[in-house]
Amino acid sequence: MVDNIVEQRGPFTVTKRQTVLNHYHMEVNLDDVIRPDGTPGEYSWINFPRQAVLVYPLGNNGNIYLAREFVYGLNAYKIEAAGGVIEEGESPVDAARRKAMVELGLEVESLRPLGPQATITSRVYNVTHSFLARIQEGSQPARPRSGDAISLAAFPFAEVMDMVRSRVINTAIIAADLWTINDLINRGRVSLRPTS
Repeated sequence: MVDNIVEQRGPFTVTKRQTVLNHYHMEVNLDDVIRPDGTPGEYSWINFPRQAVLVYPLGNNGNIYLAREFVYGLNAYKIEAAGGVIEEGESPVDAARRKAMVELGLEVESLRPLGPQATITSRVYNVTHSFLARIQEGSQPARPRSGDAISLAAFPFAEVMDMVRSRVINTAIIAADLWTINDLINRGRVSLRPTS
């Protein structure tokens, strides 16, 4: 029997947890564990205690609005979705509206949930809620905040899907969301032009 149980994670018994980094809504943890077979071991993992949102604004002109953004970890500019951390006390819907405004300057008229997704689940706890958004008529693009390397990029949806197929857009969760939106369009559940 183990006296110092920190947490039971499925069949793993955590006997000690050391958070080696806690920065920017991210924790890097090193756990001492008792494995399912009873032997001691270590397990390192990354925890994002706050969930995140991604938002894909669709305009009345059939364009989808994405962000052209410098991605620090890759040291490259990429086509990404607007998004980020859900703030304390904020709902995923409110966070999606805020991110569309702050990052792209677009006011959201309506949101359609695409569902939550977990990424790299073996070593990372990170849940992201994705939304397809209709933007309000006359919504104007934002200027990037000081210190950000992000700008609005508007593309016809078919062009975006060509970028997914050719791996120009290759962030897994964003590609998966765009395939979901493509499926909704092909099944007639979403129109590239709003119904009047």
